Amino acid sequence: MTKPKRPKDLRAGLASIYGGTPRAPSEDPAPRREVGVIASGGAPGVFLREQRQNLVEENATLRSELSQLRQDGGADLLLDPAVIGDRFPSDRTRHAFADEAFVALRESIRLNGQDQPILVRPHPSESGRYEIAYGRRRREACRQLGLQIKARVKVLDDAELLRVMVRENQEREQLSLYERGAFVRQLAMAEKLSVRALAETLGISAGYVSRLMRLPLFSPALEELIGDPRGFSMRLLEELAQVLGGPAAEERVLSAWGSVRPASSPDGRARQVLALLRPAAEDDDRRTRKVLVRRGGKPLAWRRERADGGVSIDFAASLAPAEIDGVVAALHKALGV
Repeated sequence: MTKPKRPKDLRAGLASIYGGTPRAPSEDPAPRREVGVIASGGAPGVFLREQRQNLVEENATLRSELSQLRQDGGADLLLDPAVIGDRFPSDRTRHAFADEAFVALRESIRLNGQDQPILVRPHPSESGRYEIAYGRRRREACRQLGLQIKARVKVLDDAELLRVMVRENQEREQLSLYERGAFVRQLAMAEKLSVRALAETLGISAGYVSRLMRLPLFSPALEELIGDPRGFSMRLLEELAQVLGGPAAEERVLSAWGSVRPASSPDGRARQVLALLRPAAEDDDRRTRKVLVRRGGKPLAWRRERADGGVSIDFAASLAPAEIDGVVAALHKALGV
């Protein structure tokens, strides 16, 4: 049986199968139109344009949603610790970035990564920079390790930033009395806030603010000499504040310290400072303090002239916070503020 001869031209073969009229192989075919973006007048070109527009719109929507997530505190970023600064004074002493707890935190991050993000806000005026609300020890640990830090970005104004920072303070039990007092004093000086404004901002009584404001703020030289003050009691801190408030008190300590055999603990060295300054402080008190109020023969408040020319009012430790709040309120009323 003779096999049918295979057409040399494919179109001719298909035409013979379906009964069409074949085109001679010598005839030039009509120029074919390439399917693609160039064929903008055809259906494929229209489809591609629509797809491209949809992608652009979808990308814009995703960017907007991501931006909103960041503002709502729902998006985490990896940031260089160097681009995260501080808007308000730190609530930690330098010892908090070198103690055993910090070393353990840094080692945990090195081995296991960072579990909890820190909270930051975009810098109000510097693009690509941020300001921290909480997480300073994690930031420092990542900086020392050369790692990026996981940060939750949220848009906050100054008041909101401070509220978040204070709330974190209050929930963090290990924040010491010294750190609380130093933070309150530095915040008052930096932001020029009154006792009442501080009390409202921090959510604590004016009496407690006043008491924290009287605690000492050690200079770097004095803190180097005494050591870590985070374990000091309220009574010890108040005693230190009293003797260090005298004229040239710190200079007297630093000049006389060479004749002292330093104690082995910060608490012991603080008491040595008290011993060095107490006689002079008692003399200063007799000269500069005047009893303002007595109850049952016992002084409750004193007026004290400071070395800088200002005047301070000291309250007895026996006064309850509510009583001090009453005095502060009366003072505000008398001054019309």
